[in-house]
Amino acid sequence: MFQIGENRTRIGLATYSSDVHTEFHLNENFDRPSLHQSLSRVRQRRGFVTNTKLAIWTMRRKMFSERRGARPGVVKVAVVLTDGQSNSVVRTVWEAMKARREGIHMFAIGIGSFINRRELRGIASKPTHDYMFQVSNFQALESIKNILAIKTCVGMYTIRSLNS
Repeated sequence: MFQIGENRTRIGLATYSSDVHTEFHLNENFDRPSLHQSLSRVRQRRGFVTNTKLAIWTMRRKMFSERRGARPGVVKVAVVLTDGQSNSVVRTVWEAMKARREGIHMFAIGIGSFINRRELRGIASKPTHDYMFQVSNFQALESIKNILAIKTCVGMYTIRSLNS
């Protein structure tokens, strides 16, 4: 649903479990075919812990850096997907708060029944009813795809209007 391009929407992706793996940065895919090719190589990470705090830290400190493709004055939006409670709820929420303070708009999506709703609320920007979702399984992500895209665009438009 997004127009992908160097001067349009940029997408980066990291996967995580006990560690974080950057799949691709914001400055790597400037058209749909290359983005789809990069996405086709992504595999779900398996691990014994869910290190959401480290994933948010990596996104905030590394992925949203100008060196990796973040642009000054452009709205930053993060979508955090998790299928389990993190290994440190307090540290995860603290890291998400730092990201929000830096102007990153945080969407939190919980998948399955092992998530912690309080943690999701702590990750999500406010108001949480606009930034937090819960689905029953990975296939159910399809059901919120359009809503998420619309809310992301509405949020960016609202933010730009306020800054004008």
